[in-house]
Amino acid sequence: MKPEKFNKWKETRKKGRWKYALKYGSLWGVLMTLFIYFMNPVLHIFTGEMTPVKILILFLVYWFVGVSIYLLLWYQNEKAFKYYLEHEENKDF
Repeated sequence: MKPEKFNKWKETRKKGRWKYALKYGSLWGVLMTLFIYFMNPVLHIFTGEMTPVKILILFLVYWFVGVSIYLLLWYQNEKAFKYYLEHEENKDF
């Protein structure tokens, strides 16, 4: 972990895991829902029209997936953060 990323993650982790996961996971859910909504006529992902119910289901699925992904990213960044802390403390200057 580079020092810049270390300092940024230090600030991010003060806000909390759930705030991080909900913020970025919700953003991911919205972006993926919009992508599928606008690309459906081209890619033919769903047959028929995109009804409000289909859009809501898409958003809920992508929201859940997005939050799950960002929770996993949180744990990955925490592991790198702790590894960086341990190895920086053991360096002799």
